[in-house]
Amino acid sequence: MEKIKLGDIDFSKLKKCSIQGTTSTMYKSDDKCIKILDKFTEEEKNNLYLKLLDMNGIKIDNLMMPIELIIQNGKLEGYTTENFKNSINIYDKFINPRYVNVKEILNALKKASLILREIHENGIIVQDLSFDNILIDNTGNVKFIDIDACNYNEHVTNIIPLLLKRYMIDYRNDCVIISKNTDRLSMLLATFSLLYLMEVQRITKRKYMTLASNINTVENLHDTYITLSSKKKKIGELEYLDEFIDENDDFIIDREKQYNVIEKVLVYFYK
Repeated sequence: MEKIKLGDIDFSKLKKCSIQGTTSTMYKSDDKCIKILDKFTEEEKNNLYLKLLDMNGIKIDNLMMPIELIIQNGKLEGYTTENFKNSINIYDKFINPRYVNVKEILNALKKASLILREIHENGIIVQDLSFDNILIDNTGNVKFIDIDACNYNEHVTNIIPLLLKRYMIDYRNDCVIISKNTDRLSMLLATFSLLYLMEVQRITKRKYMTLASNINTVENLHDTYITLSSKKKKIGELEYLDEFIDENDDFIIDREKQYNVIEKVLVYFYK
């Protein structure tokens, strides 16, 4: 990764991104996104700096790694990535329309699962895996973004996605042990939430069948649903999501029939 000076960036020529993170400020130009770590502590900046230096040289086509590290007085202040144009996160892409074809959802999720496999093969645990951090563009290309919380070698953080926290800690009253299996679990939890607009622990067996009777992939996930909807069943080693996906699935979901107003607010807040 190249290094550039914070003072050499002309912020007057940049636009703030419409969606901002909670710990940084995002800007964009025609070809780059600039992430300024203005809400990181000095310790967090230093830990991320060391991790990014250690990850230098890793190239995964659909994982947006930093291109340049932004340095001031020898310290990390941010980094740049490519500008993945005409993209939106997977949640917003598929939750907002009233009618959505499950074929489009599953095509995107299969790509995401295959990218996750490659990320794991390179020794990275995403850790903060949510569909907010996976983008899809208007031609169906999928990319993972925001690796700040990832686990690599001895570099660890304490950040986990909200769905995982609500499931493991609040629902199961269990601890979270970070591993590749945790990433697979997070992707499965996000998938159930995306398909049903509610967390897996709230999906009744009757409600589960509303999609399982029409979507083979959901039927394939039935045993996993039974395990995850339980507070006490041992989770064990989970399969990658792509192993469940049936590419022949072609069913239109009517979102208006899935939720009431309160449920819509809850699923958006807890995504």
